[in-house]
Amino acid sequence: MPPAGGYARVGVVPELLGDRYQLHEVLARGGMAAVWRAQDTLLGRPVAVKVLDGAGLAEPSGLERFHREARTVAALDHPNIVAGYDFGHHEGTPYLVMELVEGHSLAAMLAGGPLDTEPAVDIAEQTCAALAAAHEAGVVHRDIKPANILVTPLGAVKVCDFGIARLQHAEATRASLTNPRTAVGTTDYMAPEQASGDPVDARTDLYALGCVLYAMLTGSPPFTGESPIGVVHQHLHRPPVPPASVRPAIPTGLDALVLSLLAKDPAERPASAAEVRARLRMLSGRLGAGEAAVPDPAAAAGSGPKHAARATAAVVSPTRTMPAVSFDEEYGYAPPAPAQRGPRLGLAAVAAVALGAAVLAGVVVAMLMVDRSPPSAGSGASVPPGAATTTAAPLATGLGGLVAALQSGVAEQARAGQLSAGSARDLTRKLAEIERLVGRGDLDKAAEKVAELQDRLAELRKDEKLTSAGYDALAPGLAQLAGSLPAADD
Repeated sequence: MPPAGGYARVGVVPELLGDRYQLHEVLARGGMAAVWRAQDTLLGRPVAVKVLDGAGLAEPSGLERFHREARTVAALDHPNIVAGYDFGHHEGTPYLVMELVEGHSLAAMLAGGPLDTEPAVDIAEQTCAALAAAHEAGVVHRDIKPANILVTPLGAVKVCDFGIARLQHAEATRASLTNPRTAVGTTDYMAPEQASGDPVDARTDLYALGCVLYAMLTGSPPFTGESPIGVVHQHLHRPPVPPASVRPAIPTGLDALVLSLLAKDPAERPASAAEVRARLRMLSGRLGAGEAAVPDPAAAAGSGPKHAARATAAVVSPTRTMPAVSFDEEYGYAPPAPAQRGPRLGLAAVAAVALGAAVLAGVVVAMLMVDRSPPSAGSGASVPPGAATTTAAPLATGLGGLVAALQSGVAEQARAGQLSAGSARDLTRKLAEIERLVGRGDLDKAAEKVAELQDRLAELRKDEKLTSAGYDALAPGLAQLAGSLPAADD
């Protein structure tokens, strides 16, 4: 049997773990396990070895969690997920052998301040690729945070630590090791349903990704506080401050995408990691073309690491086990009931679009094209829908782009003072409903709602809650959306 407390706690290191792995140094340690830098003496390569330790050995569910993590890692084969190599026991102590990643954790990178927009989008996009693969395999990570996102010197992202991952079908099997109404995870990056101990799914990871992206762009997650309970309360009840309000250089479309990820109601978040990745890829392409190259004073001052390639390479752990937060046991606190779902303040956006009154129609139609070629210079008129029939996107995808552009436009007009805050919330609610109808393929009903929204826009202008300039900026896009849908019945 291992020494009390485990090898890492008392400094007793076996010559060869499992007669194969030579342990060298502890890279990270949490309440349940320690991660060692080691050498695979059989294959002659460096590896990371996670050894169950301390509370992990004493807690009955700790051993099963560790076994499940090993099975989960072994089942996930993706370049953006830390690879699992081997699993075994040494004198009764289980260990998991994994890929050793050279580089830094995102948490270490953020210690120097926020990232530039482009590397932040790139890291988020690669993280989405990892999440899409995990979700496709039926795995919800449940602990997406900067410490569990590793970045190599060449900028490759590796997601790690599936120690509290949950199988999506766990509710109907014995795979669930968490008591009902018990919250596990890291509070700064915890979705409202997770904090409440309610069932989680892929969209729970997307909320955490939104928190991570928010932290990359602004320097801190959307909700912080001195106590975990206070942070949880904010996740449940407080709307996030738009990241662009903290850092004006953030493009409008990216700001809207982050807010959509942080929707309190999972149904109002993007549907999948693949969808978020596609939106980020579009943003990345537009940013690369200089569309939203707004000068950033923080970047100009050179404060903080801005990209992994600029950081000095260091060996980091492929996983850092953190004690799972159980509010019932840790704080003597029962998670509060989730807040009644109210209107979300941020909605999905597909691209970083600057919506001016003269060019809106051209922009939203261009988003329908797969090659997203810009309209000709000086063109402010709508591009005929049939102008590029060989590159037209699927109907639902194109309509989603139009809705997203309008969502960004509403936010833009509200920020510019052209639209009252209450009216902006009303319009975003109506657009969210249209977005859901389009996503379900109920285009007839969506057309009815668009017609109602056109009438509402005219009423707002008449009531002076929307200026004429604001109306001129939004009406062409709404007309374009209406023209792309089946004619609404009278």
